Amino acid sequence: MASTLSGTVFSWVHNVFGVYEDEALIHRMTLIALIYTIVVGIVSIVQPIAYGKLSNGNAFTMNARVAWSIQEAPAFIVPLLLIIQTPCSALIESTGNKVALFCFMAHYFHRAFIYPFRFINPKPAPIINFVMAFIFCYFNGLLQGLHLTNVHTIEKTTSTILGTLILLIGMAINIQSDGTLINLRKTSGKVPKGKSEYKVPRGGLFEYISCANYFGEIIEWWGLYIVTCGMPQLTFAVFSNIFLGLRAVHGHQWYKKTFGSSYPSKRRAIIPFIF
Repeated sequence: MASTLSGTVFSWVHNVFGVYEDEALIHRMTLIALIYTIVVGIVSIVQPIAYGKLSNGNAFTMNARVAWSIQEAPAFIVPLLLIIQTPCSALIESTGNKVALFCFMAHYFHRAFIYPFRFINPKPAPIINFVMAFIFCYFNGLLQGLHLTNVHTIEKTTSTILGTLILLIGMAINIQSDGTLINLRKTSGKVPKGKSEYKVPRGGLFEYISCANYFGEIIEWWGLYIVTCGMPQLTFAVFSNIFLGLRAVHGHQWYKKTFGSSYPSKRRAIIPFIF
C-alpha cells in the first residue's frame, strides 16, 4: 500500500520512521508504542507520575487548563487533518471505521476542549508531564487516525456492536466520575490549616474503587479494540491498562495514607471487589 500522506502536513512522517508505505508505517509505530508501554510500565512501578495530589511541588509548572487543552488536542486534530487531507479509503468503506474513529475523536475533543474548563482551582501542571502527554497524543492520534482512515477496514460483526457498547459505557463512566471529582473541589472558602483540601469521593463506582475515572477510560479503549480487532488499538488498550492501572494503585495508596481509618476499607484501587 502506497503512502497516503504525500502532499499533506504529515508528508515528513515516512522519512522519519524510515518506511514508505502506510501499512509498514503502522507496523513500525505500533512496535514503538509497545516498547514505550513497557518502559512506562517499569518507570511507573518505580516512580509514580507526579501530577495533582501526587505532585511533589518541585517541578517547573504551567497553567493546568492550558496544559490539558494543548496536550490532548493533537489526538483530535491529527485525525481530523487526516480526514480532510487523505483519501480515507477505509473510513469511506466501513461503518465500523466511522464509529471507531468518531468515538476516539469524541473522547479527545472532550478532554481537550471541555474537561479542562470544568476544573475548580486546578493545581499547576508540571511542564515535563505536559510535553510527554503532547508527544504521546500526537503520536497516538497519527497512529490510530491513519490506521482507521486508510489502512484497516473493520468487518461488521457482532463484536463491532458489542465493542461500541462497551466503549460508550466506559466513556460515560469516565465523564461521570471526572464530574464527581470536580464537584469535590467546589467547596468555597479557604481550607482550614492542617486539613486536607481533598475529600473522599462518593457515589457511583467510587463506592467500590478509588479511581473510577481511570476504570472508565480503560474500559473505553478495550471497547475500541473489540470494535477494530487491530494491533494499534490493542497496544493502546494495553498501555492504558498499565499506565492508568498503576496511577490508580498509587492514588489508592495516597487516599489510604491521607484519610487513614476514615477511608472505606473495602474499596479497591481499580477493579471492583478484586484489586
